[in-house]
Amino acid sequence: MLCVVALETAHIVPCRRAETNHVTNGLLLRADLHSLFDLGLVAIDTGSMTGVLNQELLTTSYGELEGVKISVSNRDLDQPSKAALDYHRFWSGI
Repeated sequence: MLCVVALETAHIVPCRRAETNHVTNGLLLRADLHSLFDLGLVAIDTGSMTGVLNQELLTTSYGELEGVKISVSNRDLDQPSKAALDYHRFWSGI
């Protein structure tokens, strides 16, 4: 079971005022995954909406997250932007 106090809201594209400060530019992540996401060591494959990891993490305890489907809202307006996630993955190089 996940402890709610360990969750943080991560910006997909770094926050730059109103144009990026909206629900579609965010993911609810565990604090450690938020840090890895911000460092470009974790990304999302938008074709399958699954986790993708930097090679260095595959042999760590984080390796079990490779290919795991993320949960998103059922409401289209509340889902993370696939364009933003694609940009983040391109930026991260994974």
